[in-house]
Amino acid sequence: MKKWTKLEIEALVLNYEGVSARDLSIETGRSIRAIIQKAKKLGLKSKLRNKGNNQDNKGSNNPNFGNIKIDPTSKGIHGWVRAHKPKPKLCEHCKKEKRLTLANIKNHNYTRKFKDYKWLCYSCHKIMDISKKDCKNIGFK
Repeated sequence: MKKWTKLEIEALVLNYEGVSARDLSIETGRSIRAIIQKAKKLGLKSKLRNKGNNQDNKGSNNPNFGNIKIDPTSKGIHGWVRAHKPKPKLCEHCKKEKRLTLANIKNHNYTRKFKDYKWLCYSCHKIMDISKKDCKNIGFK
């Protein structure tokens, strides 16, 4: 193992928080692992290495959340609702235990409101999508 020079240590201390370990490894000629281990010994913490574990990026603070607010798409909002609205065991309309899909019941106006969605079996979902008039007749709102 090659010893760390004072210049390398100073560069590590000054740059570790704002530069990735990969970039530092290219500059210094050391492996990424060696840089991370030396930084730990020196008590340095990189903001870049912990991006995936950042608790501040939840909900509306997540950069991907903002994209949906700017340009709402059925796929993006459906995915968000699917991930956050608990899936029951029974269809919310016919109360039968079947395979369920998430249905938008508000004339396909995509929002993040749970009341605008129902977990329906294929039969009820198909009936609802075919004709909104018929849906009112069978009890859909």
